[in-house]
Amino acid sequence: MYARRHSWQHGRQADVTYGDGIVAGGSGKGTLSGHIRVGTLANPWFGNGLQSARDAEIHLVVNDHGPVVTYLLGDMLHTYRGGCTDESLPLPFPDTAKSDGPAGPNTCLLYQDAVFQP
Repeated sequence: MYARRHSWQHGRQADVTYGDGIVAGGSGKGTLSGHIRVGTLANPWFGNGLQSARDAEIHLVVNDHGPVVTYLLGDMLHTYRGGCTDESLPLPFPDTAKSDGPAGPNTCLLYQDAVFQP
């Protein structure tokens, strides 16, 4: 999940953290859930944390890690990079994101699913 007050590309009080991970069934559907408390985030990209739930703009972004790679499954579910080729990671993302989990053979894709404004 991606929480920000303004744009992270402009050095504002943004941060990014992991929300949830699933393996979708044969239908391609799955259910995600998560909860983030105000304060320090687990494994943050920028170290800003969630400073105010009332003022935050929250972005839910789904990262598709591709087909299951059995020996990388735990990392595919719980890290940003797990199972992805380095070439498939977006260029503007920080090194902390690009080093979160082991690389793998899959081309990974980001899907912006929902934006929640204050």
